[in-house]
Amino acid sequence: MKKFFRSLYWKISAIFLAILLVLSVVYIYIIAFSAEMYFQEANQRLSKPIAQRLLNHYRPVVEHRLDSTRLEEIFTIQKMFNPSIEVYVLDTTGKILSHCPTNTKVCRMAVSILPVKKFVMEKKPSFLTGDDPKYWTAEKTFSAAEIKDGSAVIGYLYVILGSEEFDNNFKMLAGSYILNIG
Repeated sequence: MKKFFRSLYWKISAIFLAILLVLSVVYIYIIAFSAEMYFQEANQRLSKPIAQRLLNHYRPVVEHRLDSTRLEEIFTIQKMFNPSIEVYVLDTTGKILSHCPTNTKVCRMAVSILPVKKFVMEKKPSFLTGDDPKYWTAEKTFSAAEIKDGSAVIGYLYVILGSEEFDNNFKMLAGSYILNIG
């Protein structure tokens, strides 16, 4: 019986099975990763005008400065209608001036301004991620708009499109999706 399992046939079968298992795991990872990137890009394209619409409706600049009452209105509406986003007010260098939800811990006091400027300048933006202020190294999809006083840019409204609550729900669904693929 031992000779039977040591035969060339069984060795080739075992190697083939191992290769097949490795390729299956790689395939499932690629499919799951592609699905997540597709969802994030679609979400960013659909949500592109969120920041600009909030600014157009609430006009947070009064007498050449940001009005905290109007910013608070933006934050309140955001919490009521779309709890899956986080709103940050940035100065022109990327420093965070204000944010909502206000009870969340923010690790970064500033974000990289380059993706924000690129997002605002492009008419049809490519898929972009920007710094997530709640984490030191994480990046998220976002929407952004210039806050202007007349023609001068005095800051940016920076909207992270996936809050922590959103991420937790997405991970739970992704686990189910991976099981279904498997």
